[in-house]
Amino acid sequence: NVWQRWASRTNGWLTAGNAVTALGNILTFFGIYQLAAGNLLGGVLYVGVGRLGDFLDGRVAARTKTKSPLGEALDAGFDKIQIFVALPVLLLKHMIPLAPGLALTAEQLCISMFGAVAKRQNRVMHPTLRGKFATGTAWVAFILFSVVHELDGSTSARFGAWEQPLQLLAYACMAASLALGVAAIYGYANDAFRGTKAQV
Repeated sequence: NVWQRWASRTNGWLTAGNAVTALGNILTFFGIYQLAAGNLLGGVLYVGVGRLGDFLDGRVAARTKTKSPLGEALDAGFDKIQIFVALPVLLLKHMIPLAPGLALTAEQLCISMFGAVAKRQNRVMHPTLRGKFATGTAWVAFILFSVVHELDGSTSARFGAWEQPLQLLAYACMAASLALGVAAIYGYANDAFRGTKAQV
């Protein structure tokens, strides 16, 4: 099909899935900037739409029959970059609590380390559904913590009443993200040390 021809001409770079990945990343990074600048509504909107791209790019690649190791690597790599950009920004702005932020940073560093080990040993390492949901719930937690930060000290009783329930929900999402991340790390560790060797 036309997408496969474009992929063939560009060594797999120009595909519909990669385009969705790129657009999603642009929107997410702009959303992080908006959150850091204090524009909560714009930040949440851009991050939400951008992160939706992370769940759509693989499906788009499958529908256009252009799934490839390059597309998987771009998707997984940009997921990590987004997290490593968002965490310092949100921590420095005191928009997320320190302890869960550092725990998530350590988790992402572990995943990146196993990815590097797998690549060094020429082993195949695929993104997993658990890893995807771990990243997704982390972003939901980021957004909820950002909303709580905005509501903190609100003079409106109507909005202030939402602060505690949203904070509890944010912590629940972060806990779910960390639990899913630990399960994903176990799978990535198996791939890194006992996975299939990549064909040359």
